[in-house]
Amino acid sequence: MRICVTLPLLICLCTLTIWIPTTQAKEPPATATTDTGAKVANSGAAITAAAEKFAATLTDAQRPIAQLKFDDPARSDWHYYPKAHRKGLQYRDMPTPQRAAAMALLKSCLSEVGFQKAERIMAFEAILHKHEPPGGALRDPLRYFFTIFGDPSPKSTWGLSIEGHHISINYMIAANKVVSATPTFLGCNPTEVKDTVPGAAPIGTRTMALEEDLAYELLKSLDNQQRKLALIATKPSKDVYPPADATIADKAPSGIAVQKLSPAQANVLRKLVQTYANNMPADVAAARLQAIETAGWDNVHFAWEGANSPGQDHHYRIQGPTFLIELNNVQADTLGNRASHIHSVWRGLKQDFAVLKK
Repeated sequence: MRICVTLPLLICLCTLTIWIPTTQAKEPPATATTDTGAKVANSGAAITAAAEKFAATLTDAQRPIAQLKFDDPARSDWHYYPKAHRKGLQYRDMPTPQRAAAMALLKSCLSEVGFQKAERIMAFEAILHKHEPPGGALRDPLRYFFTIFGDPSPKSTWGLSIEGHHISINYMIAANKVVSATPTFLGCNPTEVKDTVPGAAPIGTRTMALEEDLAYELLKSLDNQQRKLALIATKPSKDVYPPADATIADKAPSGIAVQKLSPAQANVLRKLVQTYANNMPADVAAARLQAIETAGWDNVHFAWEGANSPGQDHHYRIQGPTFLIELNNVQADTLGNRASHIHSVWRGLKQDFAVLKK
């Protein structure tokens, strides 16, 4: 159940309407192993059906904006900054019935936990708008864009982008099967809500708590020798690898390998990886974890940069043969609290924006 909240914004005399959850979903158990053989719903079919319904709402004027050719270069042009111009149809520009179809499409792309994270991330734009200098028109809970590439149908190959500040969801689907679901980017500012803003979230809300807490738990458990391997820089990177970096698949892993961890430490790392996987539909999460199992957990590395305590600038990477996870927290929030602005991403080292091989 959701409630409708009106958000007064300083830049105009109108009001914005956004949907926010009345309850906060609990994170699924981050177990050390996953039964990837369990029967789960086919998210590819669900996403295709939701995309068909959304496409059916498009007017003749909207279609050239919201539905592009599958091979349009814009399909792989992704970002998470508050850019002035983006591909796709803006949520703000949709009538109410079309907004419902757009949100149903977003919901089909994520798990319950992932979807509620996305809702809160979008609502946080109201916090940013309140505290940033005048002229912050890019800070808008309704400024998220939906783009379909190709014609979604149970037999077609098509793509999807849902994107805005701190969110980038990208899919390629062929014959109702998910071929690629990366890059997947979720970020949040602030990491913990410390101010009451209508329509955002209660004070104390942490949208990406496990992504940080489990990493700190692992770091704290390392002995001196392990820490020397894991800590690769005392000054953290400025951000995650840039979206335009075409060499990401060629970057060698760094840090400490799982085989250098104790069973208990390796279990914490698995929980951390599964926290990211759990943002996705169950079958997509299972496929990600199965790919890691197949490539071998011993080939996964954990690398840390920066301070070793919360509230200080830090960055980590988790990398295996098939994937790269990054979390960067080096920016202050709008109230000046240090390291309270997360960027996190799951990249497919072999299949970002995959194209089917003949």
